[in-house]
Amino acid sequence: MKQINYILLGVTVILIGFIVGIATIRITGKYRFKKTAYEMLDQVSADKHRIELNNAAGMTSDANVVFVDIRTPKEYDGFHIQNAINI
Repeated sequence: MKQINYILLGVTVILIGFIVGIATIRITGKYRFKKTAYEMLDQVSADKHRIELNNAAGMTSDANVVFVDIRTPKEYDGFHIQNAINI
């Protein structure tokens, strides 16, 4: 019986911690985007943000450039830019 009480206490503490953490994130807004998803998609789809593949290949050695590949893992395995991150 004592073990069950300890388990229930542990679960309760974890749940309270989780709830406090979520409430803190929501109140502070620290992890909110400043733009909506539609605004970000519009910005990304603008031609000024596009890089041709030939130009991108030369940028892989630049430490300030990170390529994020949003294709499926199967597509990524077929071909990807060196050091690109697949998500």
